[in-house]
Amino acid sequence: MKHKWQIDDRCSPVDGRWTGTVIAIRDGKLVVKDDEGFVEKYAMDELVPLGPLDIRAKELKDEPKLREPKNKPDIPVLDLHAEKLPACRKLPADMILACQLDELRLFLQRMKRDKIPRFRIIHGKGSGVLRAEVIRMLRARGFKNFRDETLDGGSLIVDRY
Repeated sequence: MKHKWQIDDRCSPVDGRWTGTVIAIRDGKLVVKDDEGFVEKYAMDELVPLGPLDIRAKELKDEPKLREPKNKPDIPVLDLHAEKLPACRKLPADMILACQLDELRLFLQRMKRDKIPRFRIIHGKGSGVLRAEVIRMLRARGFKNFRDETLDGGSLIVDRY
């Protein structure tokens, strides 16, 4: 069931990294002002509404079965895989790293602002370029305590203290 978007609807991206308010609807896209004051355009399917929804027509048997999450839900997680970041999905390959680093910068700002003591950053295995940039940015922003989550790499656990 699709949500009929209206101005002043509260929303969030599917991964729930931030919340905002619809301030305009133009050319089939939503213009959203997030809670930090940034304004961006999004496709309607990139956002989910926050608040009460009309689900009367949907039966429980239609709900997909939820898998147990691999990650512990008690700490915030940023997955930097390009396909998981709506802002990076449709970019050319030479612009993806810059987009991933922008997402990381915003995430680290929120973690510092909200004084989150521990969080996870998933950078993937790949060639190691993104991992090196993540570590460089962590150090530059004063995060000194971080470690690989598993022996095979691919993600870091960051402790602020």
